[in-house]
Amino acid sequence: MAGLRDGMTRSRLAAAIGAALVVLSICPDALAQTGSAVTLEWLAPADCGTDHALVAEIERLLGRELDSVTTALRARIQITPGERWALRLSIETPGNPVGERRLEGDTCGEVTDAAAIVIALAIDPDAAARIAEVAPTQPAAPGSPSTPGPPATPGPPAAPRPPAAPGPPATPGPRPSAAVRSEPRTLARPPPPRRRVSRARRAGRRVHRRPIATRVEPRRSPASRAMPPARSSRAARDDASAPAYGVALGAGATVGTVPSVGVVLSAGGAIALDWLRVEASLVATLPSEQRLDGGSGGRFELLAGVLDGCVRWSLGPFEPRACLGGEIGSMGGSSFGVTDPGDGSVLWLAARASAGLAWVPASARWFRPWALLSGIVPWERPRFVIDGRGPVHRPEVVTGRLLLGVELQFR
Repeated sequence: MAGLRDGMTRSRLAAAIGAALVVLSICPDALAQTGSAVTLEWLAPADCGTDHALVAEIERLLGRELDSVTTALRARIQITPGERWALRLSIETPGNPVGERRLEGDTCGEVTDAAAIVIALAIDPDAAARIAEVAPTQPAAPGSPSTPGPPATPGPPAAPRPPAAPGPPATPGPRPSAAVRSEPRTLARPPPPRRRVSRARRAGRRVHRRPIATRVEPRRSPASRAMPPARSSRAARDDASAPAYGVALGAGATVGTVPSVGVVLSAGGAIALDWLRVEASLVATLPSEQRLDGGSGGRFELLAGVLDGCVRWSLGPFEPRACLGGEIGSMGGSSFGVTDPGDGSVLWLAARASAGLAWVPASARWFRPWALLSGIVPWERPRFVIDGRGPVHRPEVVTGRLLLGVELQFR
């Protein structure tokens, strides 16, 4: 019976380790974070005890205390009673999907031990070898009493042997060498506590192990364990897809809209959702002069509202953009150097196409310097004329604008 029990113990341990490795294979590699902690969240009925037994079993399997572990992991242990005790174990590492495993057992102790094996292997994948050492097969002790047989029947006493006749002294010869045999030594150690392993763990498969990062955190009180669990990586992805709002300021130059090279200022806002971005801004050019012979001429300026729809994507720390939109506003001019100066304005209506690039610093993602180059085609090209002097200015068929600025983005 002892040999049979030893074989069953080994098979159950192998199945438990196999089930733990299945959970480990779900969690991808992650970067270790020095100085972080292991977080254990214990959700179990009162008659199942506290998490002290779980922590003690993990430390026994690792051969050290959890306070000495320096890599990052979060484990959520949820145990539910029923016809069979059910374990739902999830292991989470920063920035990666959550690995989850469901097991069943006859008692709460079985599923608690299964959770301890999975967590120990997550903290140290080499713990599989130590688990086999912690629970070795106990060999039969040498010199154990055997089944007693019937007592021996006494017989008649043996006759005395006559003394041997003296003979010649024996010639000394070579002494035979003594046969030396080394006996195996068995280290005395107390037998480990016997544990029952559920059928779910015996059905585990051996898979390729991947190291995952772990995190150690001080043991939490029962009041803190009642708090809701931290958001999973899916919740983090939902935050990434939530709308982002931005306020931007910019300045630059424009050619073809006003005489020579004009200075343009811009202020506006934006809303971004995933790959789509909508921008609305107000642009204004500083007054730019165009002189005619004789010292007369005109000053011209533009004030317009801009609406763009953009497609954006990520390219390392940069965010390229491609936009299409339009402008509507007013272009005005005033004359000087004439006997009767005057001024006037016309409607400005134009289509535009733009290409932009924003830099997203890893340490401050809310602060984003950007550049935007736009090509603008006016719907009509107004002609400004001074009476008696002739035309002074007319916008080009295609005008250009370059803006540089910063954006403050928030969610």
